[in-house]
Amino acid sequence: NTCTCTSGRWSKSNIKKETSSYTSTGYRGSGSTENNKNRESWSCTSPDYSPLAAAWGPDKEYFLGELGQQHFALDPDPQVPWPDEARLPGFRAAVCEYHAEVEELGKVLLRIFARVLKCEEEELLGMADKHVSAMNLFSFTMGEGGEVLPAHADVSAFTILSHDTSALAAGSASLQMLTPDGVWEEVHGQPGCFLVNLGQIMQRWSNGRLRATVHRVVPPKGGEDGAKRQSITFFQLLNYDASVSVLPECCGAEHGPAKYEPQTVADWTANRLSGFYVPPEKRDINKCWFNYNADAYVV
Repeated sequence: NTCTCTSGRWSKSNIKKETSSYTSTGYRGSGSTENNKNRESWSCTSPDYSPLAAAWGPDKEYFLGELGQQHFALDPDPQVPWPDEARLPGFRAAVCEYHAEVEELGKVLLRIFARVLKCEEEELLGMADKHVSAMNLFSFTMGEGGEVLPAHADVSAFTILSHDTSALAAGSASLQMLTPDGVWEEVHGQPGCFLVNLGQIMQRWSNGRLRATVHRVVPPKGGEDGAKRQSITFFQLLNYDASVSVLPECCGAEHGPAKYEPQTVADWTANRLSGFYVPPEKRDINKCWFNYNADAYVV
């Protein structure tokens, strides 16, 4: 389904929905949320998903059941608030093509991490064969505004990032990661390469052996003011009913007891994000981020 937004910005807030099922956020303006300090974004989940096709498929209950409706749309509502094709020709096709490619890269990475964790590749792939991963497009102008994103570790298994590294772009400027020694270091994205952050799910799966990447986006130091910093971020999640518990291969006699309680993706993500849904006037933002990063603090 295609949604034409009257404001010229394509977002969930501009859609008159017919059901209470999920629709991707779409466009968010700068300053609209805690995640959008001084930057714009457009986000989607499962952009090639079709409610009508799901109704006739073998996993109908997964997609259209009560839990599924928290991640997938019911007809006639759109899964994604696409802009009108005449207004932005090629946008939908480009997003779907990129999503499909990075989704395949995610499968490769899951196979690699399965070998690192000494578990069956198909075990991890099976946890993500109907995944609810989000993909965000971010843009901001260097030198405009202050803090963009405070220190955090992603609520994902891993995150795949690409940055505009063309001549007049800012690349991955202002992105910093926290080293094991507690030092913030700049991250320099290279043309033609992806950056991959480990997420808190990987830390949970490995019982802390693989640490989530703590990172932040800070105001520029100068020299790049006025340049656009644009990136695409794919947060690799799992099926919403998959486990984010410690893998059996990563605990026990050899690796010690499990440090994390068993949880599903749906319950775990709801817990990690809960504070951000509290009205701003009642929200303790420091507690929100502490809860969001809770698994990254476990040693």
